[in-house]
Amino acid sequence: MKILTEGMDAWKVPGHDQQGLAAYYNEGTPPGGFLLCVLENDLKGACSRADEMNKRALWDIVNYLYNVFPMGSWGSKEIVSHWLAYHADRRAKLAQEKSDVKKE
Repeated sequence: MKILTEGMDAWKVPGHDQQGLAAYYNEGTPPGGFLLCVLENDLKGACSRADEMNKRALWDIVNYLYNVFPMGSWGSKEIVSHWLAYHADRRAKLAQEKSDVKKE
């Protein structure tokens, strides 16, 4: 399942966070500091890094994650670390496969 930015407006996820969340979920791209803290369930870090819009939208972002993202993709530093590592391994394998095909 791909996460698309189009559905995030209905959940009131701020526009400047949508690409970061989609890239994190779909490709394992680490998001910026605020979103990383939200994904890691680090309330103190998220609040200290939030801009004014994200301060007002924090509940909406967490509500979106809770209802849309699978639990294995967010919720603690360990889970986020595993999610990022899984996608990094996947990218490395795809790159290797492409390299192997070019050699043939």
